Amino acid sequence: MTLMQRQDALVAKLEPVHRRFIRMGNSGGGAYAGQRSRLKHVHIAEMRAAGYSRSEAAESAQQCDDVARLNAAHDVTREGGA
Repeated sequence: MTLMQRQDALVAKLEPVHRRFIRMGNSGGGAYAGQRSRLKHVHIAEMRAAGYSRSEAAESAQQCDDVARLNAAHDVTREGGA
C-alpha cells in the first residue's frame, strides 16, 4: 500500500468521527478524542511497520486528522448543519 493510499484510508475513517462531533455541537469530547487517538495510533504503527520513521508516521497521522476535520466541517456546513 502506498503512502497516499494509507493516508486516504485514515482520512476516510476519521471523517465520520469529526462529522459526529461537529453535529453534537462539540460536546462529548472524551469519546471523540479517544476514537481519533486509536485510529491515529493504528496508522502510526502501520507506517512504522512499513519502514517510516516515528516522526514521519506521526506527521502523516496529524495531516490526515487535519484534512478529515476540514472535510467534515465543509460537509456539515454544506448540509446546513453547525
